Amino acid sequence: MNTTDFINRQWPVLQLDQALSQNLELLKSWEKPYMVAVIKGQYAGVLQTSFYWRHVTEKGPISRKDALKQLIDHRWPAVTSGETFGSDLLETISTPLIPVVDEKRTYLGVVDQKAVKDHLQGKSVLAMNATTDAGSFQQHLLDILNCLDVGVFITDHQGNALMINEMAERTGGLDAEALIGRNMAELVEAGYCSESVSLQVIEAKQPVTMFQKLGDSTELIVTGKPYFENQQLKMVITTERDMTEVRQLEQQLEAYRQKTRQYESELEYLRSKNIVTDNIVMESKAMKEVVDLALRVAKLDTTVLIQGESGTGKEILADLIYRNSSRSHGPIIKVNCGAIPETLMESEFFGYVKGAFTGANREGKLGYFELAHQGTLFLDEIGELSLYLQSKFLRAIQEKEIMRIGGTESIQVDVRIIAATNTRLKEAVQAGAFRSDLYYRLNVVPITIPPLRSRKKDIQALVLRFVKRFNQKHGLQKSWQPAAFDVLLRHDWPGNVRELENLIESVMVTFKEQEITPEQLTHQMKHLDISDVDEEKKTPRKISSLKEEMALAEKNLLATLYLRHRKASALAKVLQVDKSTINRKLKKYGIQP
Repeated sequence: MNTTDFINRQWPVLQLDQALSQNLELLKSWEKPYMVAVIKGQYAGVLQTSFYWRHVTEKGPISRKDALKQLIDHRWPAVTSGETFGSDLLETISTPLIPVVDEKRTYLGVVDQKAVKDHLQGKSVLAMNATTDAGSFQQHLLDILNCLDVGVFITDHQGNALMINEMAERTGGLDAEALIGRNMAELVEAGYCSESVSLQVIEAKQPVTMFQKLGDSTELIVTGKPYFENQQLKMVITTERDMTEVRQLEQQLEAYRQKTRQYESELEYLRSKNIVTDNIVMESKAMKEVVDLALRVAKLDTTVLIQGESGTGKEILADLIYRNSSRSHGPIIKVNCGAIPETLMESEFFGYVKGAFTGANREGKLGYFELAHQGTLFLDEIGELSLYLQSKFLRAIQEKEIMRIGGTESIQVDVRIIAATNTRLKEAVQAGAFRSDLYYRLNVVPITIPPLRSRKKDIQALVLRFVKRFNQKHGLQKSWQPAAFDVLLRHDWPGNVRELENLIESVMVTFKEQEITPEQLTHQMKHLDISDVDEEKKTPRKISSLKEEMALAEKNLLATLYLRHRKASALAKVLQVDKSTINRKLKKYGIQP
């Protein structure tokens, strides 16, 4: 006894090399737990239909061939035609369905392992039927069919009704007694159904699925399958399901999808709000408009120019745009153009090849543009670039390619540019200090951050944020008296948020009391030469000697610039003096912390 004795050649198969729609239609009509898959006639594996329906329910309908192929179990074992079935072979195969192939892996059919085992044990259905009278067996079979939640309608090879279960009796308006023995052609003519799937199966000798309308206006989706004995058609077994149930399932599925889309939308909204809350304070209308524009622009892969006074938070806004962009999984390279010596600027941005110049790294070096490939390059103080470098930047942005120093080949770079400046670039263009073509390339989407003096509604929220941060940083538990906010609101904050942040940290670490008071704040502002605007208006300061006035002016200038730039080298460049001079004067006036 071998595989050919039990092979079923009528088992429907998924043709993975054919149109996806044909396979999906076949799956809709298939009610058994397994379906064989082939590619150009070669056995490819088995699909467990429960996996398919679970995928449809959880992830939606399949729209690509590859997605269907991923559900196939390619390791499902097959046997070669002609192999002898015995207990040894069956013990090595645990799958209920056994595909049969020839020596070239061409698919031939399937074998039901249970039927083989039953036969080997002498317990096949035929053996059971031989010891039971026909009427009793038929009733036993009908009782089994009545357990199903789908209608079952069985006809002989000529279309005469043989058996109908209870679910099938519920539709069409006729019971089993009125249907058994009648031909389907007669029932169609009598108006019981619009057309008969059984008659179509008899004609086609293969499974057929169709929509059927019954005389009582019930709509069904029906699937008829032929049953062969010795390659001769013996019966047609039809299963039917009320379309009302199908539509209810479709409605439930659509409702589930809509709910999923709603949750996804809400989750995306909450994510964006959380990002904003975690990084940017925006109590004022002006800052809310800035953040809203930044979030909208973030999704678009375009160049952004952030403008604003020093200390307003341009880098923080650039971070926000980066994290909400499609490049958030790529690198972000942040460069302060004003902090790089001009002699090194070209090699830092564009890199150099091996042996490009004396003192160069022997292996060469990647520049910032290459390091930011498929990511974002944030260029702070873009106005500090020389005209020569501006031309190279223009080519890199325009052509998306660079050339290393000493190199002979162009290198493609995919970089999003976010530039920032605290100067008026348009005025620099008019003065000939900045190329107009580069300006227009950068100024695709301009975002201007307002100074703190024009959005004082943000001050209280900023202070609370800084107090929490510095408490964590220094291991403190300081709190803030509400009256102290009034002191801060009277100041114009020329150093913007950075100046406010510096003051908050200074007053928190200077005084030992747990609560920050207006008196402590006023004292520290005087110590740092941060003037109270109202006090200046009330009490004009007494003029001292010329030497003292010159020293005070120098101290105020250095203090203000240090709050903006935070580096002695940057101050030296702005004031056009040596860095050593700046360091000496900062130490003299006690400005450097």
